[in-house]
Amino acid sequence: MEKKKSLLERYQIPISHLDFAYIKQCESGREMEKILLILQSGEEGFYPDLNKCAEEKLRQLKPNSRLFRVEEKLLGRDALSADELKPIYVWNQDIKNKDHKLQKLADENDSNDTKNLRLPPVRTSGKIQSSKVEKETKDPPTRIKSTDYSKWDKYDADEEVLRMELAEERIVEDVERKNRLNANKCKPPPTVSEIQKEFDSGKEKLTNLTDIEKVKFSEEYRLRGNEYFRAKEFDNALIEYTRSIQIYPEKATAAYNNRGLTYFKLKKFYESMKDSEACLALEPNNIKARIRLAEAHYAYGRKKESYNLYLKVLEVDDGNAIALKAIAELRQQYEDLPPPKATRLKIQDESSKAKSKPIEKTPETKVEKVEKKEEAKNIQEKKAPTKVDKAKPKKIKYDLADLIKPNRIVKNKLITAAEKLGKMHAPGDEKEKAKATNQEQSKKNPEFILPMNVKTDYKSKILIEEL
Repeated sequence: MEKKKSLLERYQIPISHLDFAYIKQCESGREMEKILLILQSGEEGFYPDLNKCAEEKLRQLKPNSRLFRVEEKLLGRDALSADELKPIYVWNQDIKNKDHKLQKLADENDSNDTKNLRLPPVRTSGKIQSSKVEKETKDPPTRIKSTDYSKWDKYDADEEVLRMELAEERIVEDVERKNRLNANKCKPPPTVSEIQKEFDSGKEKLTNLTDIEKVKFSEEYRLRGNEYFRAKEFDNALIEYTRSIQIYPEKATAAYNNRGLTYFKLKKFYESMKDSEACLALEPNNIKARIRLAEAHYAYGRKKESYNLYLKVLEVDDGNAIALKAIAELRQQYEDLPPPKATRLKIQDESSKAKSKPIEKTPETKVEKVEKKEEAKNIQEKKAPTKVDKAKPKKIKYDLADLIKPNRIVKNKLITAAEKLGKMHAPGDEKEKAKATNQEQSKKNPEFILPMNVKTDYKSKILIEEL
């Protein structure tokens, strides 16, 4: 008998590889799996530390290795949490409600409403008539033996042919009779082709169908539309999707979505936008409808509006690759578009706020009151008619020298010289009196009179030394 090969021989791994130094330097995940299997088998001995080192190295090289899989028992009902049990419970209740409605329909089918509902009877259990089957098996057809010449003399071939024809006719009549009986007992439910004809003729009343029937027929039309769409027969697909929506528009989310895609393929972007909006009205978080709405806006020429719609897609799915790629392309085309995670602030004018607020009256000061009175007087003077004088107004000459006060006064030397000349000539008393008055005035207001030979326009003007 051949000896059983060890794992070292089967995997062709030398025993020198079962070492800490080699395991730390190994870079092959497949070889590490084999080494770990050899260590776990215990054929070469039990080395817990080496085993642990090999597991850590394999976890680094190949974290999803099958050696890390652990067999566990199947989870029971008690192991599930309330959040995990809730969808199962809801689904169970939904199935029970549908069964209850179908049972009601079966009860109504037995009553007088069979014509309107046109449903077959519910299938019930029955018994197989085993006796008839046994009799048929016990009576096989008899054949004439080849050596029985007496029976062959009595055999009539024409008679046997007629008998076989009659048997065949009898079987056909039995089948037709059974078909007539079954047709009279119940009518089958309307098929998709029958409802299609009734749609075309306009005789179908959808009010006769229950919600379950509407869902069923609507789904059948939608699936037929999908088949046309895969065959790229978009016009026929549109017809089927439209009929699916007409049967049950309240739950036609998928039909609206598919018809919007069909319109997009036919380059009818406005109709595609309308169907996508209708789908979002029924299911606001439908990612396909949001992406299709943004794509339809972009193709229709509303590129900046499509940018906002792509941002809404990211609100539902942050890592959507289609939306992120479209946003990057739009930002390259339009540099003024904000980044995806930008926040907008509302800017309000203060002037608008000030207009809306009532003006508060502040207490007036005395200066403001005086200014207001002067403004009122000036307005009245402007409004009052002015009288035009015939005589021309006299021009007033202003002497700017009177407005200046010098730091020092220069004494007039001409006066003293004149006095000396007067003493020398000794004029009369009148001249002396005039000179005395001039001296008194000069002492009060000293003047500097220019000589007479100087030709200037400023005669008899007071001159002041420059400071």
